[in-house]
Order: sequence, then C-alpha cells, then structure tokens
Amino acid sequence: MKVVFLRHGQSEYNIKHLINQDPNIRVYITAKGKKQIADVAKKLEGIEFDAIFVSEFIRTKESAEIINSDRNIPIVIDRRINEERIGMEGKPLREHPIFDAEDFFNFKLEGYESRNDIKKRVGSFLNWLKKEDYNNVLVVTHEGILQIANCIVNRLSDENARKIKFDNAEFLEFEL
Repeated sequence: MKVVFLRHGQSEYNIKHLINQDPNIRVYITAKGKKQIADVAKKLEGIEFDAIFVSEFIRTKESAEIINSDRNIPIVIDRRINEERIGMEGKPLREHPIFDAEDFFNFKLEGYESRNDIKKRVGSFLNWLKKEDYNNVLVVTHEGILQIANCIVNRLSDENARKIKFDNAEFLEFEL
C-alpha cells in the first residue's frame, strides 16, 4: 500500500509560532496555506487515493478538501493522527519546557502526552492501516506526526527522526 503523509498548509498559528493542540480551537489555514496545498494537489493528481485520513483539526480538513475538490475520495477523521498533546495551548512553541528537558522523548506536562506516548498512538494507526484493504491512502496531519511516522516506518532513531523537519504542505511517501 502506498501511503502519503502530508503536513497541512500554513496555518494562522504557524505564522505566530503558537501551539494549537485542541481541535475545538479552530485554527484555519492561510491564503498561502491554501496555495501550498493546491500546488501539492497537482503533484499528487496521478495517485488514485482510496481514502484520505485527517486529524480532528480544521487545518487538516481544509487541506484535505482542497486536494479532494475535483475528486470524490472518502475523508475519514482519525484522532490517532491528531496534533501532539503537549500542553501550553496558545503559547509560543519555544517557551515549552520540553526543549529544556533532559529526556525530550519521555518528558510530559501533567495530563498531556510525551513523544513516546505519541509514538505509540501513531504506531497504532500504522499497524491498523497495514491490515486494511487500500492501495493508496493520503494522511493529512501535523509535523510532529510526520516525524514520528518517518521514525517508525524508516526505523530511524528518535533523535534522528526529530532532526528532520517537514514544512507546511510537505509530504512523506512510503510503502506500508
């Protein structure tokens, strides 16, 4: 099965470098984000997707709808590919204490997820997807989820996977 993991288009919070991990707080993609996704849609137009999976966030849904605008692909919401729940909603990303933590992958604020918790969640999604009867799927999600999927699928170390950045509307393609 061909799987394309795509980071959503530029969002309002991307511009401000703010954390949005609550899908009930509606952070939309910008005009630039819409253009980014329209450009990606052209690159992906030769792939006949059986399904598009999105997180619960409006920015992934908006991105998927742009790609799906001249197709009729089922769009499925799956919370296992949601943004990382690391705490500090609406705060600047660089202020998060995870960046100063001795153990980046196990650090978590009370009531939130560590990177290893997120890795289990994304692993669960990938293991489930392997068992499904699809030829090609598109997964529209978030940068951290792309990093973790890349780590799992390509058997990278956590540290090496973390160093690989995915810009808005950048995608990762692999066989599962």
